[in-house]
Amino acid sequence: MIFSDRTLEILKNFSDINQSTVFDEGNVLRSISPSKTIFAKAEIQEHIDEEFAIYNMPRFLNTMSLLGKPEIRVKDSNVILLSEGKKVTYAIASRDTIVVPPSKDIEIKEPVVKFSLSQKNLESVMKAKAILSLPEIVFVGEDGKVKVRTTDVGNPTSDFYDVEVGETNADFFISYKGENFKFLPLDYEVEVASSLVTRFTAKDVVYWIAAQSNSVIPGSKV
Repeated sequence: MIFSDRTLEILKNFSDINQSTVFDEGNVLRSISPSKTIFAKAEIQEHIDEEFAIYNMPRFLNTMSLLGKPEIRVKDSNVILLSEGKKVTYAIASRDTIVVPPSKDIEIKEPVVKFSLSQKNLESVMKAKAILSLPEIVFVGEDGKVKVRTTDVGNPTSDFYDVEVGETNADFFISYKGENFKFLPLDYEVEVASSLVTRFTAKDVVYWIAAQSNSVIPGSKV
């Protein structure tokens, strides 16, 4: 097995969520943050024939880069990396030593908020968040518009930056820790459940993150 560039990109992104990764048999990768506020799933091109786990994925990816694009084999308690006469024997982690993501998706049957978030708009908000040093991302429904905002929710005089992403008949204010927005740069369909779990769906990857308790969903009294 040789990982494609896309799979390597996904693995790098997932390692930002949790440095440890479980490779289950099949073609689906999952990751969950240690705080369990971010859950992610991706479909990859490769088929994993045998389950294994890596404790420090950034270290593993850097090790792989020593060999270019090595062939990956699982043998006993190790992953064997092979390329042009070079070989690395890398120890597999025990599942007991890492936070293992759930095997089932989080269902959102009737979202209370739904809109499209383009890669361009997502990158714009994240850039503004970094420049203005703001801690939160907020989905706002007001004046008939859906806005994605970065601000400091706890500071009534905070700077904020808005991008309009759609239209709505509802008023809402759904707040997230900006540090949880660890998404690959893609176009997403966003769905917010009444439980405040939010799903971001793209072509080959899905993220679920938890909104903060100060959020107000449509129909609630502000």
